Amino acid sequence: MNDYTFNMQRALNLYPEHSSHILQDMERIKQLSTECGCSMGAKFMLVSTGIVGIYIVFFNKFVFPKILMDILIGFTIIFVSSMIGKMLGIGLAKLRLTQLYRSLQSKYPIQGE
Repeated sequence: MNDYTFNMQRALNLYPEHSSHILQDMERIKQLSTECGCSMGAKFMLVSTGIVGIYIVFFNKFVFPKILMDILIGFTIIFVSSMIGKMLGIGLAKLRLTQLYRSLQSKYPIQGE
């Protein structure tokens, strides 16, 4: 049985007393399957912006060529950390989705699948 296969309609037919729980899990599946990682990416961006800002304001000497290079490096760090956060958010959503499918398969076994 594949981890990503679960027939919701058959589960609803076989376990009508648990239909509210199955429908709640279906909503969670919809949310997790469309997760884009933007929330986690935004959190990483805010933290890295704060760290870069603190570094530039408190630990940097304001010499003209050096400050431009530090700002460029800061933007690069912010961009890379945002992408790492986005990929981490997508990866965690996929892990949660897999865990939810496995949970549904164990709670509501369907014969023949």
